[in-house]
Amino acid sequence: MERRPLKILQLAKFYTPHRGGIETVVETLSKGLKERGLEVDLLCFASLGQKTVRQFNVIICSIGANFFSQPLSWSYIFYFLKNKKKYNLFHIHSPNLLAEFLASIFLWKKKYVVSFHSDVLGKGWLGKLSRVLTFYSLYRANRIFVSSSEYIEGSPLLPFFRDKITVIPFGVFDFSKEKTTQSLELPTKFDLFVGRLVEYKGIGYLVSAIEKSQTNLVIVGVGPLEKVLKKAVEERKLTNKITFLGNLEHKSLIEVYKRANSLILPSIDRRESFGVTLIEAMSFGVPIITTKINTGVDMISQDGYTGVVVPPKNSEELARGILFLQNLDKRSQFSKNARKRYECFFTEKTMSKTYHYYLNKI
Repeated sequence: MERRPLKILQLAKFYTPHRGGIETVVETLSKGLKERGLEVDLLCFASLGQKTVRQFNVIICSIGANFFSQPLSWSYIFYFLKNKKKYNLFHIHSPNLLAEFLASIFLWKKKYVVSFHSDVLGKGWLGKLSRVLTFYSLYRANRIFVSSSEYIEGSPLLPFFRDKITVIPFGVFDFSKEKTTQSLELPTKFDLFVGRLVEYKGIGYLVSAIEKSQTNLVIVGVGPLEKVLKKAVEERKLTNKITFLGNLEHKSLIEVYKRANSLILPSIDRRESFGVTLIEAMSFGVPIITTKINTGVDMISQDGYTGVVVPPKNSEELARGILFLQNLDKRSQFSKNARKRYECFFTEKTMSKTYHYYLNKI
C-alpha cells in the first residue's frame, strides 16, 4: 500500500515578527521542509490583544490570557480539535504546556514528534505540572529531537528517553550576501549583544565588563530588564560606550551583524539551551565570546578557534576575552573559522535535510 504523503502540523508558541531563538528555528524549519516538498502548517499564538488570523500556512491564534509565560487560547484548542484529522504527523516545539496537554490527551492514535528546545526550570507548582506533562508527552512521542548532546546530560527529563532521541543542531539561513545600506548610527568599532534582556542572559556582567574595557557595546533586543540596565548604564556613566537599539527589522539586524567586531553571549545557566544568535553571527563571520554552561552553547563555540569561552558570572574574564579579540590578526582568523564552522554544521540546509530524513521515517 502506498504511503500517504506527510501533512504536518507544527505546534509552537510564537512566530515572526516575534524575535527569539525558538521562533527563528520554527520559521527556518517550516520554510526548509516546505522547500523539500512537505506540506507543513504551523499553529501558534498571537500577541496579547490581537485577533486570530491565518497567513498562508500559519494559523496565529488570539490569546485569552498569559499564565506564567504560557499563552492560553481557545482558538488554538479549537483549531487543533477541528482539524487534527487533516494531519498524519504532529510536531510539537517544547516547552509549550498547552500543545503538550493537547498531544497527551488527543493524539492517542496519531504520530507525533517533539523538538525539545529547553527544560522548564523553577516556576513553582506550575513548573512541576509542566515537567509532568512534558515527561508524558516525551514518553508517548515517536521521536525526540534535541539540538545538542551536551544538553541531554544536564536535563532532568531527557536521559529517560535516550533510545528515541536524535540530535540535530539548529541551523539558520545565510543572509551574509544580502545587500544593506549603513542606515544606523553606530560606533566605528563595537561588540554586539543580541537577545532578550532577561536575567539568565548575564547582561549585567557584560555591562561590568564593558566598564573595565575600552570598547563599545551595541545591545539589540528588549525585555523586562531593559529599564534596569539603562539605569545602570547611566549611573556608571557608560552612555557613550553602550548603545541600546531595541528590536530591529531584518535588514537593520543584518547591518549590525556585518559591522560588529564580535558577538557576546554571557549567559549564566542552562536556560540558554543553544544560542541561535551565535550561529547567526557566525554566518556573517563574526567571532563569538561565550560562557561555559554545559549546554549547546558549548558545542557551537570552540575556544581559541571561533572565539573565546570564559566562565559564567565573571566580568573580569569577559573583559579579557573582549580585549583579546581587539587583536586584528586574531579576529580575522577567528572570523574565517566562525564562517567555516557555520557552513559545516549550522546551515538551514543541513538542519532541514536531516529533519526531512527522520520525519519521513516516522
